[in-house]
Parts: sequence; C-alpha cells; structure tokens
Amino acid sequence: YDVALLTSLPECEYVASTPLQTKRETPQQAGNLDLAEMFSLYPNPTKNFVIVTLQTDQKMDVHFSLVDMYGVEVKDFGTLTTLVGENKAKLTTDGLRAGTYFMQLTTPQKILYRKMVLVD
Repeated sequence: YDVALLTSLPECEYVASTPLQTKRETPQQAGNLDLAEMFSLYPNPTKNFVIVTLQTDQKMDVHFSLVDMYGVEVKDFGTLTTLVGENKAKLTTDGLRAGTYFMQLTTPQKILYRKMVLVD
C-alpha cells in the first residue's frame, strides 16, 4: 500500500497499515465490516498520546477529534485517508487536562466514539 496516500495530520503520526485479512468471503460479505468493532484506542488510560487502530475494508477519509463529557470538542486532530486493512495513528494529547474524554471518528457512513481517560 502507498503510504503517500495518507493526508498529513498536524498532531498525528502515521504508524502502520496492514492488508485486510479475510476468510474466503464473497465480495458482499467482505464489504460488511462493522467499523464500531474495528476501532480501538491504547494505551487507555493514557498520558501523552494514544494510538488509534481502525480496520477498514475500503479507502476512506476519517476525521479524528476529542470531545469532553458534554460533547464539546476540545481537540481537532484533522482528517486521515485510511487504506484497506488495519490503520494506526499516534495522536498526541499534550495540553489537555486529566479527565474522561471521548475520541470521535467521523467517517462517510457514521460517527463512532470510544471513551478515553487521560491521567497526570
């Protein structure tokens, strides 16, 4: 895969992309990955950064932002163009206070959230 396809994010370091592994699926089955199950954060709780892992079955633009408990955006990480397979991005959390937040991923199909805890 061509890493040059990725859009540069101001506070994001592209980590990796690996090809999607499927078990002899039909084209209809292969296009039915549930993004909610393919989105994770680690380490969590975290201090200075978080690695977001997202597995996709197609190239798409994904917007990353962090919202507080009230749904107010506290940090905008920008948009990343994913590749087919597993995509990882390292996002810095510098300048944020310790507390509970939600990582918001906005895709063309839906908006996904994962709880994230920042510690001192």
